[in-house]
Amino acid sequence: MSVSIGVEGSASKLLRPWGWELMEGLKHQGTTLGQESKNCVGRVMVNRQRLCRVQLGAEVVDARVPGRAFRAGSGWERLPVVGDWVCLKGVGEHGMATITEVFPRRSCFSRQMAGKESKQQVLAANIDAVWLIHGLDIPLNKKRMERFLSAGFQSGGRPVIVLTKADVVDDPLAQLEEARAFSEEVEVFVVCALSGSGVEALRQSLNARETAALLGPSGAGKSTLINQLLQDKRMVKKGKASTRNKLTRQGLTVSMVPGTTLDFLKI
Repeated sequence: MSVSIGVEGSASKLLRPWGWELMEGLKHQGTTLGQESKNCVGRVMVNRQRLCRVQLGAEVVDARVPGRAFRAGSGWERLPVVGDWVCLKGVGEHGMATITEVFPRRSCFSRQMAGKESKQQVLAANIDAVWLIHGLDIPLNKKRMERFLSAGFQSGGRPVIVLTKADVVDDPLAQLEEARAFSEEVEVFVVCALSGSGVEALRQSLNARETAALLGPSGAGKSTLINQLLQDKRMVKKGKASTRNKLTRQGLTVSMVPGTTLDFLKI
């Protein structure tokens, strides 16, 4: 299935903060989409199999994935995942919008599916940087870090090691050097999300319009870091386990903001 959609004018400007300009090489001239059009292009924020939340720029809408997309031989080359750019129809009409096509991906983050067959499950798409989050309150786990680095390189994004909770150790530079030893190609940042120390340098490492995915074990400080990056408390706080479990039982909970981040990729 090929995508032949173009976005011009005000619609294009509204999508820029979400990385639309980075899709230039995969876009084709075709239908011009404006505010009056019933067809729209947007980016998937949350994916729950047959239902997605899609960012259109000025608003977020719910959109369904048609049942035929899940059938073999349907002509659908890919099912939408978080970070995908999609074409929708029926936006603004009575009833829910429908995803009609998924744009080709610049990159994708996947994991091995359970079972004997060697199949990959795509978790997120169009990722530019993979932030590997590790809290300094526990020793660096070599096997876990190597696994995360491997997944990061395979995604097509650039891995970045982020050591959080710098305030809980006397000498964070020692673990900084230990983390640098994993790969000379990977940048390493030491941050304290509570105070904000080191967070601005991490923020500046992500270019405008780029998307970062956060990888890390529970308790590594991903939510606190995102709160600091956003300068608010938009993420779920500690202690609200029932809310978090409800969100993460799908395997992927997402917070995407102009910047942009994908949170809680589990491998």
